[in-house]
Amino acid sequence: TYKKSDSLHKSLYSEENTSLDKANTVNKLGKIYLEKDSLNNALQHFNEALELTPQGTDDSLRIRVLNELFNFYFTSKIRDLGKAKELLNEIVEINLKNNTFYILGITYQRLSSFYRNEGDLTTALELNTKAFEIFEEKSELRGMAGCYNSFGILASMQNDINKTLFYFLKANQLFKKLSDEESQARMCTNIGKIYFNLGYKDYAD
Repeated sequence: TYKKSDSLHKSLYSEENTSLDKANTVNKLGKIYLEKDSLNNALQHFNEALELTPQGTDDSLRIRVLNELFNFYFTSKIRDLGKAKELLNEIVEINLKNNTFYILGITYQRLSSFYRNEGDLTTALELNTKAFEIFEEKSELRGMAGCYNSFGILASMQNDINKTLFYFLKANQLFKKLSDEESQARMCTNIGKIYFNLGYKDYAD
């Protein structure tokens, strides 16, 4: 890691580098600092990379930087969920402009989770529906399965046990198609609990 960061630092001073080359390098350095748990240095580099990629220059690179910043604010010790949500909204804006549907679907899913955790179930449902429509149009099964799971969670938060079961079964069906045993096991546990609560103990096993 140290050799990698040294070579990246050296490449920053190459006269052949464009500002976008520098942005890419600075973003990579930010990731290395994050791995080292040097959070202030990581944040400084991510913000510098963002300044070097204003909207309209290289939107795919800007999305990568925004995503690194989102992960930083969402998972690091310097946690700021408000800032993380702002970053997701900008990612949505750029993806709408460029019609990059897959990333847009994932971003809608993430935003839906934010609103769900804040208790705004109406907005969470709207965003999850947008994500599902994108994934369904592209036959993106993993995305669809994730959305079905989210629909189920939202239904459970509204105490609609039948809808919850319906969506969890749909999600499980797709995870089975994907041979995703870990997700299947999780869904089967949730489905078993619902059957048990409904009194169908034979199905709960």
